[in-house]
Amino acid sequence: GTLGGAEAAPAASSTGAPGADAPGAASRLPSAGANATEVERARGRFGLERLLAAAKSGGGALEERLGEMAEAGLLDGGFFSHLEWEVCQQVERKNGRLLELLELVVARACAKVEEGKPEVRLLTRLLHTAGKLQRLEIYEQQLALSAPVTKVRFAEAVRDTKLALEQALMRGASVDKEL
Repeated sequence: GTLGGAEAAPAASSTGAPGADAPGAASRLPSAGANATEVERARGRFGLERLLAAAKSGGGALEERLGEMAEAGLLDGGFFSHLEWEVCQQVERKNGRLLELLELVVARACAKVEEGKPEVRLLTRLLHTAGKLQRLEIYEQQLALSAPVTKVRFAEAVRDTKLALEQALMRGASVDKEL
């Protein structure tokens, strides 16, 4: 089955576009941006369905699948955006059972991305630390003593995170103001 109750796409016409042979179809065809969004969503759905199947089977299947996806560069911003979208869909549907699996998949995917990336682990720790004094301590104990390349990558991660938060705010998304 598909996630989120998504319906199957209509059959492609002779031109390859759904419904393109219908009269006046050119005006109803999605734009290139819409096609890119659909491709990203399909890619995310496919990857997530494989992860959910692995999570259901137990054992090390989830970790193995996450490792494969990480090596292929598939645990990227687009995939995590799809995860966020899917979680929102399941919250709206009040699908607690799937949300529990999604929570596990999200947690393990985040951990997989953080492996071997001290700057990401540090940023994650800082974002989950509420007290200013505690954050300052983390800066002094970890960032100040880090290798120069880690400091540069940390600065890039902070910048990218800030941009992502600003974009989410511009889209009208709910964002924790403390971030």
